Amino acid sequence: MKFSPEDQLTIAVCENFIKEASQIFSEQGWNEIHLISFPARCGRPSIAAEEIMILPHRSSDTILIGGHCLSDLHRLEGVKTVVEKNCFSFLCGRTFVRQLVAEGAFLISPAWLRNWKSGEEEFIPGQDQLAAVDEAVTNKVVLVDTLIDAQSKNFFDIFLQTTGSKGERIEVG
Repeated sequence: MKFSPEDQLTIAVCENFIKEASQIFSEQGWNEIHLISFPARCGRPSIAAEEIMILPHRSSDTILIGGHCLSDLHRLEGVKTVVEKNCFSFLCGRTFVRQLVAEGAFLISPAWLRNWKSGEEEFIPGQDQLAAVDEAVTNKVVLVDTLIDAQSKNFFDIFLQTTGSKGERIEVG
């Protein structure tokens, strides 16, 4: 059965996780679902309703999946939200993410790392900045490696050397 774009379910995820979502959809054979992304800002500032309403290829049934950056979006016509406090909970579970954050981890994704490497990511924590990240005591950077990018390990090593940060890489893919 072929769906028209208006009838097709649209799922929007953060651009930092679009490659992971695309791979999951492909592996599951979910070809009838249209996958799009919204900007990755990690709540600095939160995503505005206007940004969602102008997304290309948004259908009458749209589901937004993300973290606290979506927390200000309520009751948009034709839009449902699935929000976790921390978007990494979708990759490795809420309990594990809480444990990492409680241990002082600042979590980054392969896409965040790619953006940092290409100069697109503005936030580059050094040892003196790590304590203020996400209003928690942060003592290390953790790459939650979905294995979607073969260069992530190398980029992470460069990141740690450049910033002087302590780090850990956890494979979840």
